[in-house]
Amino acid sequence: MTEQERQSALDQEHLRLLEIGYWVAGGFGAFLALLPLLYVAFGGLMVLGGSGHGRSAAPAIVGAALIVLGCLACAALGGLAALKLAAARSIRTRRHRMLCMATAALTCLGIPWGTVLGVCTFLVLERPSVAALFPTPAEGGAAGGAPVPAPPSGSAGQD
Repeated sequence: MTEQERQSALDQEHLRLLEIGYWVAGGFGAFLALLPLLYVAFGGLMVLGGSGHGRSAAPAIVGAALIVLGCLACAALGGLAALKLAAARSIRTRRHRMLCMATAALTCLGIPWGTVLGVCTFLVLERPSVAALFPTPAEGGAAGGAPVPAPPSGSAGQD
């Protein structure tokens, strides 16, 4: 095996591991994005329970604040999960390298595992041999050119 073939096999394996990492992180993030809906439910109960006759308006105001904060947290966490899933798909199809880099930067905020995934993403995607696998916008990679076929898998039954 030549050095170039060895490097190509190593690049393919590292990209496959990154793809798996982003699928797992995105799926877990999507699940975590549902948890703030508990705040929305509690806030709704406070709004409905605090609107009785002669009661203070404070529980209703706190309940409304919980609803707003829960919705914002759900949207933010859901957006981050969607970015991770998009990065996994982009790594699989070898497109949108800058999206993967931006997602890696945001993923680094998730200490400790997100930081490991983000740093590994930077280390792999910055290699010249890996960067050559992703088409540039001038080649039709990100600006609506023809789709890039997925790389061949190592064995027939993996996908």
